[in-house]
Amino acid sequence: MATIDIGKIKPVFKGTYDNSTAYVLDDIVYYNGSSYVAKTSTTGNLPTDTTKWNILASGSGGIWDSTLSIGSAGQQLKVSSGGALEFFTASGGGILQAKFTTVTSEISVTPNGNPSTDFSNMTGLSALTVSITPASTSNKILVFTNFQQQHNNNGQGFAGIKNITDTRYSGIVGDFYHPQGSGVSGNINIWWLDTPTTTNATEYRVFVGQTMSTNLKINTDYYSNVNGKAIIGAFEISSSIL
Repeated sequence: MATIDIGKIKPVFKGTYDNSTAYVLDDIVYYNGSSYVAKTSTTGNLPTDTTKWNILASGSGGIWDSTLSIGSAGQQLKVSSGGALEFFTASGGGILQAKFTTVTSEISVTPNGNPSTDFSNMTGLSALTVSITPASTSNKILVFTNFQQQHNNNGQGFAGIKNITDTRYSGIVGDFYHPQGSGVSGNINIWWLDTPTTTNATEYRVFVGQTMSTNLKINTDYYSNVNGKAIIGAFEISSSIL
């Protein structure tokens, strides 16, 4: 049976084949599970008559299958591996949403002891808290924070991020140790990938600690005494890519 290059014709779909309809060249009809294109003007000749018709697609769901049901809201149309048209739900992108909190004022933290990996003796900074509501329990949340801190005596400053909704936490990051002198500034940068497995609002907060006996000042440079901009952010990442 002859085939046809549909890219070289101007098809006009006429619906299901009707024996009484007069068809002309390039008219396309649906008949008995297949789609056909007219090779010439014809009336009363079944699409299976190869002198009058060329087949476009055989089997249910052919290229011009008039029985294809409408898809759901938001769905897209594609050609399946079998050459049929079908509706599908496109997968979401990588980053689904992003939330941020910034602080431009100084935050002073009193001595709270040498912090341990479980965040003991660390102080939560309510000003550096971000809330995000995941769209799916299988998605992940990428949380980050960046800020400057100063300590006015010998020692080191530390920080981490805690999921205060279900008490999970990141690792602890420290700035460089200051062995002697009047003080020093350090920078903290943390990235943490969390899997909260919930669609409820989830809060993340920065926790800080220090080994020195004087206050730890967040968001202030020791040398210039100028405030910076501290930030904490949260991105929801689709489970389709992670």
